[in-house]
Amino acid sequence: MSSPLPVAVISKHPCDSALTDAQVKDLLGEISPRFHTDNQAGLLCQWQKQSTGATVAIGWLTGLKDGLNQVYANQKDDAYFQPSEIEGFPALVYDITDRKPDTNCAISIGIADKVAIDVGFTVGTNRSGKQNPCDAAKVIAGMVLDNLKAAAR
Repeated sequence: MSSPLPVAVISKHPCDSALTDAQVKDLLGEISPRFHTDNQAGLLCQWQKQSTGATVAIGWLTGLKDGLNQVYANQKDDAYFQPSEIEGFPALVYDITDRKPDTNCAISIGIADKVAIDVGFTVGTNRSGKQNPCDAAKVIAGMVLDNLKAAAR
């Protein structure tokens, strides 16, 4: 298991620090506008390719009392619930509605005792049935973790 990341690495909003413009372009085929969708769980950002609906969502879940354990408790009854590990960090891969996710998938990663990051991906209409959303979300999660690790140096 990787050492916890310092919480300071998420001091900037995920819209400004989770992914680079080049990474967003690689993922969606264009640099899409960023939408802040903050709530009580934390700071959230979403990028969406308007022509296909492909979406990347990233959040800093700082409003949780028990970090990833709370995510586990909240998602335990989801249709798809798969404990995992991303780059040595404990994680949960889940989808609320599909037992075998084919369009949406989310991953929560515990980066410290009470802090998790959330990564979600929705497949665009042009890749429906051709792209596994959980595989894509894992790639995105790796990018975000690499960016956070670089910020911690």
